[in-house]
Amino acid sequence: FSGLSLTSLFFHLCICFARAHACSAAWDKPLKAVPIREGVHNRYTRKDTTHVDASQRPKQEEYDRYISLLEAFAEVGYDADRIPAHSPFWVADVAVNMILLRAHKDMKAMYAYLRTHHCDLFTPNMKEEEESVERWIERMEKGINVHLWHEEGGFFVSKNLLTDEQLTVKTAAGALCYYAGVSDEEKTRRVTAELRKWAEEVTYLMPSTSPLAGGWRGERGAGGRLEIGLKCDADERMEKWSCTGVVWVDLAGGR
Repeated sequence: FSGLSLTSLFFHLCICFARAHACSAAWDKPLKAVPIREGVHNRYTRKDTTHVDASQRPKQEEYDRYISLLEAFAEVGYDADRIPAHSPFWVADVAVNMILLRAHKDMKAMYAYLRTHHCDLFTPNMKEEEESVERWIERMEKGINVHLWHEEGGFFVSKNLLTDEQLTVKTAAGALCYYAGVSDEEKTRRVTAELRKWAEEVTYLMPSTSPLAGGWRGERGAGGRLEIGLKCDADERMEKWSCTGVVWVDLAGGR
């Protein structure tokens, strides 16, 4: 998928669990399209709900879909070249692409530093590598702005590559455009305006998902979001605690 970083789901699937996948409403629609394999529920045992309130964890149906994906990948030997033809879940994730773009830019800066301050270490091969990184940056900036910018919503979002649909649920990952340095002046203005609206609705920034989305998922978070923020003092016990539920997974490839 030109200009976007796409890697296989199985490589990053552990992040789904570590980041409390179910708390991010952005993934609901593509995940629901994953067929649950017959009898999959009997082929694994969950341990998370033995020490955490089940209402704060993903539903059984969601885990069944996760494991169904893993089984599909196992059948092709976790071969990244074969997985695309077998996976019912392909998403270009806004967070991973923003972070990778920033990594490319940092790498470019390191090459420039070596070339300027340590020219004895800067080899001809490094010059070729630097030019490759510059091409990566150019492609990713174009890809992110073309495919992950949601014009109507004025925010960067992920995209379901199977349906060619943007996942319009706004998450904190969209704010990584500042970190990646990818947005132009107008896009930056619109993202900033959106985040100012969020700030008026929550106690602490940054909520994992837009507080303007509405909805309620019980103890798992309002509108699929959990606020990030701790208020602690040396002589005062924690007054407010929470964790982010955003899932930063990029799903993959070769398309």
